[in-house]
Amino acid sequence: MGANLRTYYQKSSPGDQTGISLRNEKRSLGNVVILEQTDKSPFLGDIKAGCSQSSLETNMYKAPIFPHKVPPTDYLLVRSAKGKLCLRRIDRAAVIGQQEPLMEVLAPASKNLQAYIINRLLLYLYRDFQAAEKRGTLPWIRADELSAHFPNIPETIIRKKLKECAVLRRDANGHLFWAKKRDFIIPSEEELKKMVLPENVCAYESMQAGLYRLKHLGITRLTLPASVSTATSQLPDEAIALAAASHIERELQITPWSLSSNFVACTNQ
Repeated sequence: MGANLRTYYQKSSPGDQTGISLRNEKRSLGNVVILEQTDKSPFLGDIKAGCSQSSLETNMYKAPIFPHKVPPTDYLLVRSAKGKLCLRRIDRAAVIGQQEPLMEVLAPASKNLQAYIINRLLLYLYRDFQAAEKRGTLPWIRADELSAHFPNIPETIIRKKLKECAVLRRDANGHLFWAKKRDFIIPSEEELKKMVLPENVCAYESMQAGLYRLKHLGITRLTLPASVSTATSQLPDEAIALAAASHIERELQITPWSLSSNFVACTNQ
């Protein structure tokens, strides 16, 4: 996962050649994309005809960039880990604007979340098997170790997913362990990296941060705004109860998964 600098230029007329000139300039504009007059703006806001707008883009989001003038008297003071100080020249300075999501944050109890956790389980298992084979030992892992690392996955699902690549056995002390099947081939390194992408990890960690915030507010059972309506109908018609329900609904509307899902759905229309 990396970030790219991209500059969009909106044509003012069919014969406008300014965009081509921007591509040939030596300024650090990144990849210059020329938008026709009928092309939709890549941002929430419009790009005026004859104008350009740079942005920082990843697979997760894009954000507009606004350059600022750097006073000739400004320098960057850098302190190393050992306490050494040095001055560096500041060639350019820019402010990154509002991030516009390109993918959704994983929602609690969703199918995408379950698929992600299972992929992490399998990746953990494959890496452990690989390390054992490099050491020249039998590839195996204790069942309770997997359960400890992935407590949210039911034991039945773990057994269902692992039976394709491993066999559940019991050692002399009665401990259960998973041993790799002899005919099972561990996926290639390229395939393993695709199982859990950096973007997937970020989406999962963002969900975890949202859940922590809700827990801090005392909201532990509800995670989606739609579930509030059902709960509200069961509350007594009292001002305090209705006000509390309204507060919970507002908090659920600004969770990372709700905001990103609504934004992506809106921009994809």
